[in-house]
Amino acid sequence: MTRAIDENGKGFGKLFYVPTIGSRIDIFSFDNANSIIVTELGEYTTFPYTNPIVKYQRTLDEGKSFHFTSTTGRYVYKVEATGNVSVVQSNSGAGADFMPLAYSLDYPDLAVSTADIQYSKNDADINAGDNITVTVTVHNYG
Repeated sequence: MTRAIDENGKGFGKLFYVPTIGSRIDIFSFDNANSIIVTELGEYTTFPYTNPIVKYQRTLDEGKSFHFTSTTGRYVYKVEATGNVSVVQSNSGAGADFMPLAYSLDYPDLAVSTADIQYSKNDADINAGDNITVTVTVHNYG
């Protein structure tokens, strides 16, 4: 699974250029009434792109998503949105990645330090495959 990175480098935003593998591409909305346009720019070997095709136009609310399939790894897609979205590619839905946390920008006073993280075992006692409990305290300084 691969996460597309937007122009600001945070993994969520309003503009993405997505080179594809033969894959499923999921787009997740972080905002309500989010107008999304997906344009197939062309094959990665043909630049400049001379014949872009709008493939999808959708409006999504916060927490909603849609997906489409790229049958080949030769395409580059442009994903534009009026609000924040994230874009993830996967091999037919298989794979793992961390989703960007766009909502965290709304809570700038939340903080965690290494002193706020406790493990149920000491580092020296943890072996591969052990189940451990991690406790984290999040402070709201606002």
